[in-house]
Amino acid sequence: LAPRVTLMLPAHATPHHGGGGGAGINLVVDGGMATVDQLFTGYGEGAPRGRGPSQRLLQSEGNPYLKTQFPDLDYILKMQVVESSGGDAR
Repeated sequence: LAPRVTLMLPAHATPHHGGGGGAGINLVVDGGMATVDQLFTGYGEGAPRGRGPSQRLLQSEGNPYLKTQFPDLDYILKMQVVESSGGDAR
């Protein structure tokens, strides 16, 4: 099955993610950056800006496209939304 949500995890702080249509990760908590720092970044930006996956092909072909064309790609298998004390999801 194709992923249902594309998550954007910028390599550095940015005021916006460029309008690419993905959901941005606002904050990584509880030592999670150590895990994020281990993710493979060799493909860079998605096509056409970089060598990463094409959103069009990802949507039409799903995981088989990723598995064959991007064998070093890492996958997030589990994550959790954490509510801040102010009620905003972080």
